[in-house]
Amino acid sequence: MAGKNDGNARVWFKNGVDSYLGRNTKRDLHNAFNNFLKAAERGNAGAQFNLGVMCLKGEGDRRLDSHDAFYWFSEAAGQGHSEAQFCLGAMYEQGKGVPQDDMKAAIWYQKAAGNGVADAEARLNALYAACRVIFRPKSCGRGDAGSLLKKAEQGDAQAQCELGVRCCYGLGAAEDYVQAREWFLKAAEQGEPQALRNLGFLYAAGLGVRQDYSKAVEWYRKAAEKGDAWAQNALGNSYASGLGVAQDDAQAVMWWEKSAENSGAAEQFILGVLFDEGRIGLNRNYAKAREWFFKAAEKGHLEAQFNLGVMCEKGEGAAMDLQGAAKWYRKSAAQGDAEAQFNLGVMYENGEGVPKNPEKAAEWYEKAAVKGHAGAQRSLSRLYAEGEGVPRNYARAVEWYERAALQGDAEAQFNLGVMYGNGWDAPKGSSGLYPCVDADENIGAEPGDFGKPADFGKAAEWFRKSAMLGHAGAQYALGRLYAEGRGVQQNSKSAAEWYRKAADQGHAGAQHALGLLYAEGKGVQHNYKKAAEWCEKAAMQGHADGGICCLLGRLYEKSEDYGKAAEWYRKAAAQGEARAQYALGEMYEKGRGVQVDMPAAREWYGKACDSGFQQGCDAYRRLNRKG
Repeated sequence: MAGKNDGNARVWFKNGVDSYLGRNTKRDLHNAFNNFLKAAERGNAGAQFNLGVMCLKGEGDRRLDSHDAFYWFSEAAGQGHSEAQFCLGAMYEQGKGVPQDDMKAAIWYQKAAGNGVADAEARLNALYAACRVIFRPKSCGRGDAGSLLKKAEQGDAQAQCELGVRCCYGLGAAEDYVQAREWFLKAAEQGEPQALRNLGFLYAAGLGVRQDYSKAVEWYRKAAEKGDAWAQNALGNSYASGLGVAQDDAQAVMWWEKSAENSGAAEQFILGVLFDEGRIGLNRNYAKAREWFFKAAEKGHLEAQFNLGVMCEKGEGAAMDLQGAAKWYRKSAAQGDAEAQFNLGVMYENGEGVPKNPEKAAEWYEKAAVKGHAGAQRSLSRLYAEGEGVPRNYARAVEWYERAALQGDAEAQFNLGVMYGNGWDAPKGSSGLYPCVDADENIGAEPGDFGKPADFGKAAEWFRKSAMLGHAGAQYALGRLYAEGRGVQQNSKSAAEWYRKAADQGHAGAQHALGLLYAEGKGVQHNYKKAAEWCEKAAMQGHADGGICCLLGRLYEKSEDYGKAAEWYRKAAAQGEARAQYALGEMYEKGRGVQVDMPAAREWYGKACDSGFQQGCDAYRRLNRKG
């Protein structure tokens, strides 16, 4: 019977994953939640973990519920699910769904780290380096309790200290901070540095004793003067915050640097961050930050390697060094850092610091993409769409765009809209996706131009998601669909609303389109002046060919701003626009926006005639008769 249930649980789990991702079926978070719930109730750890994630995000028609998330993570973590163990650590650290408790966070991070979760090791180190826990859990628990007790009773200071730590964390017994303090005092009497600083921690945290920052500083100082790096760091924090001692930035920096010199990569990394960001009384100092990141990076610290790569790329703290940036990104990427893998992909794609290599770019993008990096997913999609570094494959491009889009990446959502608006294939002769929208061409396919038919409904759906996030290109594209009635019911008012959102962000195509709506009185009140203003904004961004300049001249003329009209007609006329040449002739003849000048009028009428505009020929002949 159990085997049958296990089989059912696996089926429900798979169905839940398919529904969540929209794989081989329509994406349905409600259905995903129900399938995961069935599997989780039969003990499927993966389903329990996924339920925890959905509860934490408020997905599947459920309101965000961190308490339920904590329950399901606990169920999965108890079965050894490493990601659930990490999430439990994070919930304890952040106080979500459970009272905040750094020590419990450290224990769960320790379990996750032991199961290969690299981020858990990083969080452990960060907690320790920030003096929020008194030991790295991986170093705790050596020897059985009986052996430790015997050594401690015989006066072994390290055993006494170890027993105190076990009492703090409830390892092998219930938490007992009073007992922990007694063991630490016995070890401290023998000058054991770890016991000295642990006593400081108890006083600072108010565990087993009344909280007293002054006494905490006394104990920290005793340990710090014996060279204990953790205590030196804690003493620096005390000086920075002014807790238990007069606030003194210089003393804080001195003790932090002593700590970093005597400790591991995590502490050196944190000091680099403090200098990099100018936090806690420190002035921003890129040179110092780079120095400490380098020390931590040389010891293999993943985040320090990445930050050092960023500083080399930007030229912060020293001259720009793109080769150095690529070197440090590669080291961090090799340890699995998705951001470093993405940045390395960018460098290979652009040939910055490394030889240009689209294949290598695709390789690194994919490594980051499978870890959920939205930027890498989007970049990999683009390479598949363009056939750069990988064989052109529009289905794969759509797949990766969807993954990024489901994470709320506005650019990926926009690109999905473009692909659905075009069908899977880009127009023949097109150099990429964006011209289909940004060059003021119709969004969508003409018969025979695309490999698959356009789906304007889907296009509108993704453009709307992106537009709601403020993406100007998507706002313009959605306006186009409303204006043309593609994928949505035609609605000039909605078109104008979306054009305006994009136009306000400086999108030239939207500014031009909005200007035309004002000129035609569609979706907005007819207003030539506003039409001219919006079209001029577009023209000033390069949308100023002869036709646009001529349109602007006509709009300003209709709004009776003849000076501006003449200005734009002249620009259009200089580009050979016959109607503008004729209009300019009229303005010189009638003295609108310019002084009356019959020779100039005849000249412009003649140019219009030469350009094939019959009205120009007629006007030229009329003026000739007058002499």
